[in-house]
Amino acid sequence: VQAFETTTTEAPSNPSSVSSCTEFTKKDTYSQGNVISICNSSTGKSEDFYVLTDNGTTVTALAKYNLLVGDKLVYTDPNNGAYTRTTLTNADPEYGIQSSKTQVDFENFIITGAMAFSSTNYWVENDTLKSSYGNSYPAFVFDSNSNLWIPVQNYQTYIRNILEKTSATATLMSYEQAIALANGSSLPTWAYENSVYWTGITGENNTMVYVNFDGNMSSYSYNNDSFYGIRPVITINKSEL
Repeated sequence: VQAFETTTTEAPSNPSSVSSCTEFTKKDTYSQGNVISICNSSTGKSEDFYVLTDNGTTVTALAKYNLLVGDKLVYTDPNNGAYTRTTLTNADPEYGIQSSKTQVDFENFIITGAMAFSSTNYWVENDTLKSSYGNSYPAFVFDSNSNLWIPVQNYQTYIRNILEKTSATATLMSYEQAIALANGSSLPTWAYENSVYWTGITGENNTMVYVNFDGNMSSYSYNNDSFYGIRPVITINKSEL
């Protein structure tokens, strides 16, 4: 909690085009998969989420889209894995917040908003999980050592400062959340459709776990390349919705 409070980051850019915020029914109790929305009244751009759990006074929810940060990969030869890479910039008005542009373009083999989880497997020492991350796998290892940390903190700042939802915290999906969401099988469609994204989980082989196109959990090297995106999980007081 202290890390969230003391992190010094700037909020992402505000979208410039006026649209229409998502309308949703406010409830005393939310069910898994219910949509909640946080509206930017000055732009008409909302941040939409799917509820994971209702915690009583708070609700925890998964972003509808990945954040528009990182790289854009365009596959020039999909069969052989050849691609070109460009880095996204804050010239885009949706930079740093959720964007439908991050949906994977299957027809043209384009992934937008991809970022490597880290530059080192910082959670490992002598091929063993560091004690600070627990003593068993799967382990939640997402923290300030990750390349994804600052974009997630910037997004949290955007929700707290620009959208004025001061109770909001942002992180990545945990193992417990993924298992509860999958309920013994693949994740529901809304949790993976047109999107691939990192979780905060590492498995026994010390590779990071990500959500695949089919809603299953797969493992990939922590720093091999930036093929997967950032889809935050927020927790917010229901009174602020």
